[in-house]
Amino acid sequence: MLSKKVYSSLAVFFLILMISPLAAMLFLGARGDKYFEFILDISIFLPLIWGVLGVFFGMIGVKGLVRVCIVVANLYVLGYYVLITIMGIYGFQEP
Repeated sequence: MLSKKVYSSLAVFFLILMISPLAAMLFLGARGDKYFEFILDISIFLPLIWGVLGVFFGMIGVKGLVRVCIVVANLYVLGYYVLITIMGIYGFQEP
C-alpha cells in the first residue's frame, strides 16, 4: 500500500503535466505550440486522462488543505481542457 504522500505527489505530477503545454504556449511561443500539438497528436483526450488521474490521486492523498488545493487546481485545469476538447470536437465541424 502506498503512502498518502505518494498519492498527493502523483496528483501534483499530473497537474504539472496538464499545465505544462499551456505554460509552454505562453512562455515559449512557437516552440510551445509545437509541444501542445505533440501532446494532442498523441491523443486529444490525454490531458483529460491526466486530469482525471490527478483528481483521483488527489482525493485519496493527504487530508486537509493540501487535498483541497490539489483537487481544486486539478478540477480547474481539467475544466479548461474539457472546454477545449468540446470546442475541438464539435466547434470546428464543417457544415
